Amino acid sequence: MQVVGDFITYEPYGIMFRKDDPLMADAVRRAFETMARTRALVSVYRKWFLEPTPTGELIDLPISVQLAETFHSLGAEDF
Repeated sequence: MQVVGDFITYEPYGIMFRKDDPLMADAVRRAFETMARTRALVSVYRKWFLEPTPTGELIDLPISVQLAETFHSLGAEDF
């Protein structure tokens, strides 16, 4: 299989929750901002996508430019 054509949208990350839940949306936003500010966002990304997982698998997925820019806009330092 091959994906062809233009993307409808590009989202650097996604979290699913009900769209009519403003409290959850606010909690998620605040959590990402806090994790970015404290550099936890960087360490969590590295732990799960750049280092071996607890089962020893290596995903080895470097952060994309778009995701790095998103994290930076939240207050994260450079990767």
